[in-house]
Amino acid sequence: TYHSGPEFKSIPINFACFKAVGQLDANGSRWLLGDHLGHLYVLVLANSNGIVTSLALEKLGQTSQASTLSYLDNGVVFVGSTDKMLHAVDAATGKKVWQSPLTGKKGPASSPLYHEGTVYLQQAPLSAYDTKSGQELWTNKDVVTTNSSPAVCKGIILANSKNTLNGIDAYSCLLYT
Repeated sequence: TYHSGPEFKSIPINFACFKAVGQLDANGSRWLLGDHLGHLYVLVLANSNGIVTSLALEKLGQTSQASTLSYLDNGVVFVGSTDKMLHAVDAATGKKVWQSPLTGKKGPASSPLYHEGTVYLQQAPLSAYDTKSGQELWTNKDVVTTNSSPAVCKGIILANSKNTLNGIDAYSCLLYT
């Protein structure tokens, strides 16, 4: 159900407990949803002059239960999952492009960050993955945190670690504190 002005818009769906949400479009018309069973959906909000006129829910596919969902690059959704894997899923077909094991103790602790062909994930440690292959490029065990997502500024990955803001060179993994 969506509330838009004086009206409510609803669509029927089977029971789902949505565990992860990620925005697909800058204008907020499409949203990624991940449920408790690992199903991935796209919620489409059609609008006219800023008023939502209809809703549609499209099933993309299934991975394991998502804890983070991010649409970052070239039609690929990156899913940080409770199965301690980073999944890349084709946004149009829902088919898995690749998956890569996470080396952190608890799985993903942040939403993925995309920067110039690399996806960064704080999983205690901070790790970098190639977006085309899923290969882990580097990991920085000096940068550990609980649930804060990294950011990027001029090629420097900014990440919280034990209440300290750290800068990590995106290319060399060199740590600046």
